[in-house]
Amino acid sequence: MNSNTKIRVVIADDHEIYLLGLNSLLKRQEKYEIVGRATNGSGLIELVDKKNPDLVVFDFLMPGMNGLDAIMKIKAKYSNIKSVIISNTEDNNIKKLCESAGIDAFVSKTKTREEFLGILEQVMAGKKYYTSNENVRIDYNNIKHSENNPFHKLSNRELEFIKYFTQGYTYTQISQKMNISDRTVNTHRVNVTRKLGKLTLGELINLSRVWGVLEY
Repeated sequence: MNSNTKIRVVIADDHEIYLLGLNSLLKRQEKYEIVGRATNGSGLIELVDKKNPDLVVFDFLMPGMNGLDAIMKIKAKYSNIKSVIISNTEDNNIKKLCESAGIDAFVSKTKTREEFLGILEQVMAGKKYYTSNENVRIDYNNIKHSENNPFHKLSNRELEFIKYFTQGYTYTQISQKMNISDRTVNTHRVNVTRKLGKLTLGELINLSRVWGVLEY
């Protein structure tokens, strides 16, 4: 890339304040040009198709399609695009999962402005940024048992409910599968919502995949 050519960047985050802050930070740097902003994984893919960026910077968990799923689709079509994932979690197993997917850097949202810009410099120079670059095989069992796993709050029966629910079974079908009443099925649904927060079906599926409750 010519030294006078700006680096074209697409950014994505479902939190507007963080998205605007990231946009403002990069626009103040002469070498970067923001060519698109997205608030979910699907929007990120659409922007990459339209704008052909050099770099994508995106959140790990977003509604509809998470950042990991989105970048895997993007990398399949555009292998030369540099990718930086930003996240609130510091879980090492999640970092290994992202590294295995070919993401160039995993950055905590707690990083300072200077640290973040330095990491982008490394990535554009062809380097990777992780706390550890050890070539470690992903252990989904470790991910499931991470202390940060939100599904630890759920009972085994609530986890069983999620597996059926995310496969598209109706409440009546789930009650038959689990040998419980429709009312108990609804109780499981209420408990899952209370413990995980109000999620769309797509968000629940994505979160379940990330933490190994459902397989990719």
